[in-house]
Amino acid sequence: MEDNTQQLEETSELRAYTHTVNAGMWVLDNEFINENQKPFEFDNHRYMIQPYGDNSPNQVIMKSAQVGWSVLAILKSIHAAKFIKLNVIYVLPTRNVVHDFVIPKVNPMIDRNPVIREMVMGSDSTSLKAIGDRFVYFRGAFHRGEAISTTADLVVADEYDVSDQGVLTVYQSRLQASEYGWFWSFSNPTIPSFGVHELWQESDQMHWFIKCESCGHDWYIGFERDDIERNHYVDKVRVIYACGMCHKEITTSARKNGEWVPKFPHLGPKVVGGENVGRRGYWLSQMMVPWVSARKILQQEKDMDIATFHNFVLGLPYQASEFMLNADAIARATRPGLADKTDVIIGCDSGKTKHYVIGNGFGIFNYGTTESWDDIETLINLFNATAVIDALPDFTIPEQLARKYPGRVFVHYYKHDTKNMDTTNRKESADFGVLESDRTKLFDMIAGEVATQKIRFYQPFKELQGIDGKGLVYHVGNMYRIVEKDSKGIDRARWETKENKPDHWAHALAYWRVGKSQMLVSGETGGVNSAEKPLKRTAPGVRADGTIPVAEAMHMDMDTLIEKSIAKNKRKRIQ
Repeated sequence: MEDNTQQLEETSELRAYTHTVNAGMWVLDNEFINENQKPFEFDNHRYMIQPYGDNSPNQVIMKSAQVGWSVLAILKSIHAAKFIKLNVIYVLPTRNVVHDFVIPKVNPMIDRNPVIREMVMGSDSTSLKAIGDRFVYFRGAFHRGEAISTTADLVVADEYDVSDQGVLTVYQSRLQASEYGWFWSFSNPTIPSFGVHELWQESDQMHWFIKCESCGHDWYIGFERDDIERNHYVDKVRVIYACGMCHKEITTSARKNGEWVPKFPHLGPKVVGGENVGRRGYWLSQMMVPWVSARKILQQEKDMDIATFHNFVLGLPYQASEFMLNADAIARATRPGLADKTDVIIGCDSGKTKHYVIGNGFGIFNYGTTESWDDIETLINLFNATAVIDALPDFTIPEQLARKYPGRVFVHYYKHDTKNMDTTNRKESADFGVLESDRTKLFDMIAGEVATQKIRFYQPFKELQGIDGKGLVYHVGNMYRIVEKDSKGIDRARWETKENKPDHWAHALAYWRVGKSQMLVSGETGGVNSAEKPLKRTAPGVRADGTIPVAEAMHMDMDTLIEKSIAKNKRKRIQ
């Protein structure tokens, strides 16, 4: 009898411990029901077993719709508050979403599960739940002030991609005082290298591996067949999930009984020097859930636009290639070699540090930075170049250069223009030397020209990446295009910059493109309203003052040439 009692006590203690460390066991043992009054089960949700028990401090989930992750996030937040003793901030995109989310999803989960109901003590509102002696705050990612007012041990960012990225950064800063500092983010992805996709790329990238019952090939399901990758795929002719090796059908049972496998284990969570480093990343698509057939996947492809299908069904980011500015697009447009250095154009982004690009009518052959306006003027004279310079934040020196070199140096402003089809307009009369461009139209044009390789890059790709990986490629890749509805419900596109990321060389590239249009290279206007009289160019290969042959410069090492010329003209001052 004593042995049985002791065994029961040990079993009870083990179960209590298991509940402490594993939210999944806590859910199953207490026979929880969800917000739809259905009992939780993992038979059809076996892909959720590992994530429920995963307490990795840094997690990102790139997911499709309707896979059950919001419910998981709610329960794991309550579990973390009760058993791990964490104060949790659950972040949603807007205030309305907090109201619409807590009342229909969170509150029913609490009310219909007595075990959870007993945990809620004291404060119980739409924005705050007291779980034992800890709290779960429900907050919106729409105002920095609300983020500043609360500190936490764990931030759960729901719908990460459509939340204000600046506010999310503030929420992350609220973890600094915690000995935990956990951050879990999940969302349907939007565009490549942004939001959850950017975080997922820097994770161990967990894939749901499925073993073919016919040949034993063990791999994940992608939408398209790839004979190199050998992934399982959706066979559009037979309307089945097919094995990437033997091409026989992947059964529902096989999809149900997969396992999580990391693509990059070394990027996963671990402890180094007493600190948590690395990131766990899960990718969930509807192709891996057993109740979604291949027929339904194909029907959704037919019914949805391509971006919605990728984001909400495949759980993948999507951007039309003509609107992508990233490393892959630049790599495809790279043509390392000697570039023609006539009809040279310089684009310069102003600031304490000036970021510039130098190119001809076909592409970019050099880029760099300087602290001195004298250096920019030296480059203008060295190449007898047309230059387009950012007017902000300080208009003074760019204006002086524009007046000193009329018709060759221009200052530039971005201006939203919905009425004019042209990308850039040139001001005349008193404002001569001033250019205005619609930012969205300009970057749309640049993205399209990089994608079609009409804009080329003549340096080796490694040089474009920079020694520290923070070169031109990095800056350009920090720009992304979004489409949102305006106050009238009309879709409006715009280009944004990733939160707290540099974009200086991206803008320098934009100013170079404006300069290219100004020079009317090969008769091309590029959407620019031309001046009344065409610009007169100097003879090819000769500087304006006739002292430095460009033909000679064409055969010199670019870095040596620029450094020598800048050093020689260092004493020159703008009049």
